[in-house]
Amino acid sequence: MGIAIAITPLTTLKNKTALLELLPLSVVGLLVGALSAMAILVPSQLGHYAAFVSLVTAFGLISGAFELFQAGRSGFRSQAGKDLLISASFALALGALFLIVELDVISAVGFFGAYLALSGVHLGIAAFTPQTKK
Repeated sequence: MGIAIAITPLTTLKNKTALLELLPLSVVGLLVGALSAMAILVPSQLGHYAAFVSLVTAFGLISGAFELFQAGRSGFRSQAGKDLLISASFALALGALFLIVELDVISAVGFFGAYLALSGVHLGIAAFTPQTKK
């Protein structure tokens, strides 16, 4: 997943400024993917759970903060700013939940799956929303 997130902006965007805006998030995705691949090497199940919780917490907080920064940069009143603000809210809520509340394995995986479902539906709706012309 991290490699796909890192390569997609490089191959699809023609605008250099848009590429530079997505590059930090691509690097975060690549790092999370690499760290999750290394977490498989941890021998115990408890180690896998601790790695999962720490990776999801870091991903939620870092990507949420970066999306919030991008929302502010593009303007909170613009359509892109509103979409980024909603995505940032989902990610920050996930990161805060994993950071504050001690979850069991089933709850942690369930909340992560719920985050992925909500984000996927939101991004799907945002992708097919008609763009207003200036």
